[in-house]
Amino acid sequence: MSDFQRRIANLSPQQHAQLERTLLEQRVVVDEKIKRHDPSKPCPLSFAQQRLWFLDQLIPNTPLYNIPYAVRMIGTLNVEALRQALDVIVQRHEVLRTTVGADDEGEVFQVISESRSIELAMHDLTDVTDGLSRQTRVEELLQNEARRPFNITTDLMIRAMLVCEADDQHVLLIVMHHIASDGWSLDVLARELEAHYAHFCSGGQADTPALPELPIQYADYAAWQRHRLSGEVLERLLSYWREQLGGAPPSLDLPTDRPRTHIQTFDGRQQRRMLPGELVRALQSLSVQEGATLFMTLLGAFNVLLSRYNGRDDIVLGTPITGRNRTETESLIGFFVNTLAVRIDLSGNPTFRQLLARVRDTMLGALSCNDVPYEKLVEEMDPQRNMSQSPLFQAAIAYHHMPQHTMRLGSLNLQKIDVTTGTSKFDLTLSLTETSNGLCALLEYNVGLFDTSTIDHMLGHYHALLESIVCDPDKSIEQMSMMSESEHHQVVVSFNKTATTYPYPDDNSIHHMFERQVAATPNVIAVVFDEIRLTYSQLNERANALACHLRSLKVEPDTPVGVYMNRSLEMAVAVLGVLKAGGAYLPLDPGHPGARIAWMLRESSAPVLITQRALRKALPGTMITTVLLDTSGQVAGSTSKDVVDPIDNQITGDHLAYVIYTSGSTGTPNGVAVSHGAICNH
Repeated sequence: MSDFQRRIANLSPQQHAQLERTLLEQRVVVDEKIKRHDPSKPCPLSFAQQRLWFLDQLIPNTPLYNIPYAVRMIGTLNVEALRQALDVIVQRHEVLRTTVGADDEGEVFQVISESRSIELAMHDLTDVTDGLSRQTRVEELLQNEARRPFNITTDLMIRAMLVCEADDQHVLLIVMHHIASDGWSLDVLARELEAHYAHFCSGGQADTPALPELPIQYADYAAWQRHRLSGEVLERLLSYWREQLGGAPPSLDLPTDRPRTHIQTFDGRQQRRMLPGELVRALQSLSVQEGATLFMTLLGAFNVLLSRYNGRDDIVLGTPITGRNRTETESLIGFFVNTLAVRIDLSGNPTFRQLLARVRDTMLGALSCNDVPYEKLVEEMDPQRNMSQSPLFQAAIAYHHMPQHTMRLGSLNLQKIDVTTGTSKFDLTLSLTETSNGLCALLEYNVGLFDTSTIDHMLGHYHALLESIVCDPDKSIEQMSMMSESEHHQVVVSFNKTATTYPYPDDNSIHHMFERQVAATPNVIAVVFDEIRLTYSQLNERANALACHLRSLKVEPDTPVGVYMNRSLEMAVAVLGVLKAGGAYLPLDPGHPGARIAWMLRESSAPVLITQRALRKALPGTMITTVLLDTSGQVAGSTSKDVVDPIDNQITGDHLAYVIYTSGSTGTPNGVAVSHGAICNH
């Protein structure tokens, strides 16, 4: 623990809360003001802009960083006033008419156009008389425009589309690129559009502005940021992050519905769940008791959820902050938001109260050093390059406690419309937004990794976990329940409805009943996988051979035996073999993270593991007797992850062969091939 972290840990709960409020609400930084950049000199990109430019080169023509904002306007709309208001906003904020250029050496810089007008694309649907068809057409137009990529080297960084549904009903869509905007910027845009629209509706002119001149432009901030975050200041800030993130796990390794692709994909969807006001108030009360904020409590619960999913006690999550800790930036449209990499230690199975104290101290430390851009942090930590996932963290959490400005355009009645780009920047992003009815939990997810049903369950588990936390925050985090009432009923009641129309003999086990079937129908097909078939007799022979070998490995009644296999004929042999040997079958899913498999083996104290050649390298490094079953003639096997020398052995024959490799504590392999039901020592 650093001296800084130690001092934070010694603060009282009231001091913790005051410090956190100060860090979040602080707006004025005591140092020189941001000065206007010399327009005769090239202006660099901000750190955040530079990373988006790099990603745009890597993944061109993507809507991943589009920010859409749509409203339905009911009433008499002054279209010309709206067009003029949008034009004034573009002229007022340089960043919206800024593109990215590069010199002969490849150095990139901002190219600011002196004057550009925005095109208001018009779509007239008044001739579509069927309401359902018209609504479908509106949704198509909104989605297509929201997902249309920007060219950041030529385009205006804002575009607008107006759909006329009827004479007194319009839909306005504004799309900005993240390189020139962020969530806060949407509020700035709404306020300015409101002011300028009213100005032009009342007969105002473009040369008599409705708002005072901006103190600086985004280019001034970018140049100031580059100058300030250098030398001693940058080194002091980075030293905290080196200590905080040093040795952090490079990946979250959540169990997914599909394998991760070699190149990261960004197709995404969203699922919502309302957390009721009563629960939120209870969480708020707990937060106050512990000198924390509601966000810290929600962050702690999300860490517990992910830890229960991946079996790890070291979690790194991303969380965005506004990045506007200077008064000059508050009224600007631009890319100021920064993302913190928050690493939470869940080791030792703490109670939730104890964990919340850890989360609180970690967040306060991160907020005190939040000036380091995420892009600079990635560069500094230099994580192992992996094109299949984002660096530092793969899941994020955001909390929106400040409602967006409700825009008013004259006498128009405005209704906000949700429009998505169909993308997901991370594997998972949990966004929590305050509403009058409670908290809206929105989980954005990568559809290449997760099914909708998985995300529904995850949101349900998060809800149940929060209920468990407020019920008894002094329980250890491993004791916290994540099961909803419906899941609990399914596991406890539905899964235990074992009544059957056929009598089940109380004195017989499954493998004994199987052997009766073998005697009755030895030549009937028992199991089929792809093109391979086994009769009851053949399956029984192979299971007997495996059982014989397991007994030679001291497998006795109730000895747990891990079965780490894909669905296959070998799995059927493995399960029957374990039961015939008297062991307890321990299923291990190859789709689960290695850390979870290692934890299950450790907790069960299983002395033997049965697996397949294709899965052997994926096993966690642990000394355990390993039995390798395979159908291939070429086999390589070893006793543990510590033994790396392969053993190749050719087995001939037309029938299914199983090759078993085991060894003692010295790690020296002893080969045992089981072919056609007989054990032959090599």
